[in-house]
Amino acid sequence: MKKIAVVIAILLAVLVSGCAKKTPDPRMVKYQEKDRRIEEEKRRLEEKVKPPTTVEEAYNTTQYNWDEYSKTEITKGNKIRLPAQKNSEDMDTVDTVHLYLEKINKDHYLIIKVGSWCDDWEGCFPKEAFIKAIDKNAGALTPKSIELDGQTWSITDKQIKTMSTYGSDLRLYIPPFPTRGYIDVHVPAVYVQGFLKRVNEYRKYKE
Repeated sequence: MKKIAVVIAILLAVLVSGCAKKTPDPRMVKYQEKDRRIEEEKRRLEEKVKPPTTVEEAYNTTQYNWDEYSKTEITKGNKIRLPAQKNSEDMDTVDTVHLYLEKINKDHYLIIKVGSWCDDWEGCFPKEAFIKAIDKNAGALTPKSIELDGQTWSITDKQIKTMSTYGSDLRLYIPPFPTRGYIDVHVPAVYVQGFLKRVNEYRKYKE
């Protein structure tokens, strides 16, 4: 009987130990927490660069600044990320186009940065400089400058008004033109409308 009792006690001990909660491995907990933070940061960046769906959303994310020293008025739209539609094998690693609108005093600009698998503007390193940028409805944009932080194109008042109606169906050509290929990107009209709403708001304020 004693032997049977001992066996039963051992079996119960094994059963209880098997059902007891195991203490989590501290290293595993650390890695899981790191993965969670990475996913949260990724979602935050996706929200930050997501194109607006309404005029008000675009308006609220457009910033205005007046520099009293240089007497410079700057209106800057939110930096947004858009899908890249490409027809060139040279651009296989490119999946997104980052861009924003900007107005400095009386001049409008579109700043573009195209990169490889980048989540936000700061982490996006330019893959290519483009030789031409042509809007389907507004016509060719005028190249202004090429820097590490993006490629700047001038936009006329007439062109930006057209973009506010139709959006911007933009084709970016890779040199040499026109044989190497291009990237197509669509900027929603609400983005342009919200930007211009902020511009006009401060124009009226100053007047």
